[in-house]
Amino acid sequence: MNQPDEPTENLAVEQPDAWEQLEQIVAAGDPDAAHTFLKELPPGEDARIMAQLSETEQHEFIALLDDENAARLMESLPEMQAGQLLSSLPPEQAAHIFDEMNSDEQVDLLDQLTEAQSEAILEEMDPEEAENVRFLSKYNRLCAGGLMITELLSFQETETVDDVVSDLRKNAEKYAEYNVQYIYVINADLQLVGVLRLRDLLMAPPGRKLSRMMIANPHSFPDMTPLQDLLHFFDAHPLFGLPVVDENKVLVGVVRREDVEAASEELAGKTFLRFAGIMGGEELRSLPLKTRSARRLSWLSINILLNIVAASIIAMYEETLSSVIALAVFLPIVSDMSGCSGNQAIAVSTRELVLGVIRPSDWLHVFRKE
Repeated sequence: MNQPDEPTENLAVEQPDAWEQLEQIVAAGDPDAAHTFLKELPPGEDARIMAQLSETEQHEFIALLDDENAARLMESLPEMQAGQLLSSLPPEQAAHIFDEMNSDEQVDLLDQLTEAQSEAILEEMDPEEAENVRFLSKYNRLCAGGLMITELLSFQETETVDDVVSDLRKNAEKYAEYNVQYIYVINADLQLVGVLRLRDLLMAPPGRKLSRMMIANPHSFPDMTPLQDLLHFFDAHPLFGLPVVDENKVLVGVVRREDVEAASEELAGKTFLRFAGIMGGEELRSLPLKTRSARRLSWLSINILLNIVAASIIAMYEETLSSVIALAVFLPIVSDMSGCSGNQAIAVSTRELVLGVIRPSDWLHVFRKE
């Protein structure tokens, strides 16, 4: 085998940690480097990198980004982490970032803030955007209305193909941010009457009315449809999303498969935390000590009481244990095996919840089986 005339450079030269690079960028105050860094950051690294920075450094990094990139960063972080960061920003700066987010992300992050913080941000937002957020906030997060987005394309059934194409061209910059595959057709009362694929629109004669080419009476979800029903539907139908209507059949949004699946995973995660004895929702180590302690102590306090009860029962049989000391050997064995069997039951229950085999209301059935 031929050897190179000169030794090649070692390609495995150790690079500094990404968060150290980010610290250098923040210290230099270089917006271009900040955008490049964010663009080249591997997927899933955003949360870890931001957690390494101090609160001041996080603010300085956000200040280096334009509103669109700051919004994308916020959407990639866990909701609690993004909420913490937004709550520490001036309302005006936070509002500019919110204006660039999808409607469902806006509502999810506002849920992480206090009512006063939310109102301060909404007051600084674009009035139309703020009104839309207030409308979505009235829904429970685990129903179709709480999961839907309002970024969709809808047109009157009396409009023609040429009318729609002209509107798409006129608002190309706005619609470019929409991830859509269908156009929704509504009547004069804004009720959903049909759906039209974009490719069918492009191939149709310019003068044809939408009412003549739409798929009439499409599937839709009532806005109060629970998460479990949404999951069952998308499991059975390979669709990108489905329109959502209110009690008057008025089109109010679109719920996407990816958002339903994400909500299901989030619910399973919260259920797992409760099984593990962490109450009050998600916990990150960046939370204040008081908050973290409260979430853990609520279960630990109950556990202490149970241990006191167990110890008192053992004390009742002190005389028996004294006469047959060998029985004491079995006490840690019984305790350990009880904990192991409990963890096994938790693992199976969590998996069944994720698969949709059981619901929280089936606790009595689970208890009997165990």
